[in-house]
Amino acid sequence: MDKLDNFQKQYDLFKGECEDIAKILSINIDDIISFEINKDGIKKINKDALDSYTDKSEMLKEERTDGPFYKKQQLQKDIDLLRDKLDQPNKEYQKFLKDKAEWEDKLKTIDGDESTDDTVKFYEKQLVEIDATPTTLEAKKQSRLSKTLEIHKQLSELRDEYGSLYKPVKDFIDNHKFTKKDKFSMDFRVSIICAGFSDHLFNFVNQNKKGSFYGTDDGRKRLKELLDGSDFDSISGLSQFLEKIEEYLCNDKREGFLNERRYVVDQLKQDAEINAFYDLIYSLDYLKPEYILQWAGKDLSQLSPGERGTVLLIFYLFISQENTPLVIDQPEGNLDNETVYGVLRPCIELAKNRRQIIVVTHNPNLAVVCDADQVIHCEMKKEENNKITYTRRLSENSQQPQANII
Repeated sequence: MDKLDNFQKQYDLFKGECEDIAKILSINIDDIISFEINKDGIKKINKDALDSYTDKSEMLKEERTDGPFYKKQQLQKDIDLLRDKLDQPNKEYQKFLKDKAEWEDKLKTIDGDESTDDTVKFYEKQLVEIDATPTTLEAKKQSRLSKTLEIHKQLSELRDEYGSLYKPVKDFIDNHKFTKKDKFSMDFRVSIICAGFSDHLFNFVNQNKKGSFYGTDDGRKRLKELLDGSDFDSISGLSQFLEKIEEYLCNDKREGFLNERRYVVDQLKQDAEINAFYDLIYSLDYLKPEYILQWAGKDLSQLSPGERGTVLLIFYLFISQENTPLVIDQPEGNLDNETVYGVLRPCIELAKNRRQIIVVTHNPNLAVVCDADQVIHCEMKKEENNKITYTRRLSENSQQPQANII
């Protein structure tokens, strides 16, 4: 139809162009050209097609139960139903494969590996390690003990070095015994001693918790008994101490508890670390070599003031090799007559052979027993306005003054 309309327009345009010429020639253009388009057949065809399209469109609507679209949907449902029936085994198989894959994934998750918590392999490894724990623990304990004994070996070497430094003094005393009485014997020794262990231990141990060291007083007393009975100077003694301290920590030694099992971690203070606690015990920081002077079988720290004064006099008189004059004021102040005679006398007798000794004393016996070369007697008379007089006396066998006792 559009082409016919276009053709009609071209014809009308051509006819208009020819009208001017037709007027000049005095002719009628319609007599020359005749053109007619009959659209009735085409319009009918178009109308019939439109009517057919409308009828078919109406028939294809979804709500038309007698239409082909509805029938197609019903057929499709029948096809799908049949397909479902035919495909059910395959679907079931596909579901099985999916479920199997999910189960395998879960199995892998449960099975896990040795480094993933809460998995079978992780716990299997833990079980193996638990079975091997006693052996592993014993090996580690032996390794720890070996390291500790190496530390003790270094301490022993240091102790021996101290001993070599003081050996000349000890040899001098051993070779110049001034008395045979054990009561006045002097001895030097270097030992590895324990210092400050109790305070360090109770910085970690809570004495309000059940265990061998429960109770402030009782716990310290029990630890002191353990320390007093230990020998830190030898490897065997140290090993026994370490075994005992472990036993006291792991078994309740209190009366009435029959060695009940205790765990170390349960006895520690809240902020105490178990590793630091064991470092304290096995690092041996509480042991040190110490040079010990003994007098009459007692350490210097256990001596009374008088006994310490006696030891000091012995050093000045007997051990010191100085030859300058020495003045001693009232040495008998803290000494009994037995000590004066048994200790002070032989020391003065030996010392006066190499140096001049001047002794101020209120005890006339000291002048007698020490065989003084010269005695100066001092007397103060209060009734004569505190007048002081001096009387000088030489001993019978004195050739020149070597000692003055005032």
